[in-house]
Amino acid sequence: MEDDQFLDRLKTAVDRIAVVPRGYWFEQLPSVHDISVALLCRIYLDSSDEQRKTLVSCLDERAVSVCLGFADRMAMLGAREKSEAMLLGGLVATVLVSDLLDPREVLIVLSILYNSSMRLGLDVLRLFGAAAELTISEPSRSILLGYLQSDGAGRDITLLGYHEIEGPAGLIYWHGDPLRIPEGLKKPADQGLVDALMISLGSEVVN
Repeated sequence: MEDDQFLDRLKTAVDRIAVVPRGYWFEQLPSVHDISVALLCRIYLDSSDEQRKTLVSCLDERAVSVCLGFADRMAMLGAREKSEAMLLGGLVATVLVSDLLDPREVLIVLSILYNSSMRLGLDVLRLFGAAAELTISEPSRSILLGYLQSDGAGRDITLLGYHEIEGPAGLIYWHGDPLRIPEGLKKPADQGLVDALMISLGSEVVN
């Protein structure tokens, strides 16, 4: 991608991320804000390594939090929709903020993405390996590949405080009182938003 096009797309995406509300994680799956994050992930996929470094440098603490929220949400929505593309989208979002986080935070998100991938019977070595190839630093790459080499206990989501709950609309990962699960996570998906999200993720993610 040419640098001018990259910078224009990046500015638009960062501006959209900036208006994602703080209650985003609790919204219906998917929401219009998921599409905003998916567009940022798509830019990352389309970019060169140097452009990816520029993208990461533009992310503030709020944007990092939104990307992590997106990864969490794709772990749930990907399992509900039986979509490898959504799970890989969650992995891309994790990869693009992994250099800005404590590795323990990365591992927590990887655990639920891994769990959903296993639920769908996906080739997790291929999926996580593809995500590792998208990293811009060796430490981040090592975290992803090291996660695959950890023992079963290291991938147990319950040890990280998560529980799998089958809600009215499908899988919910929750780490609190089940009686306090937000209503948004219980609502069935809007098919129009599902389709828009898939388009935003793009062919590189789908394939």
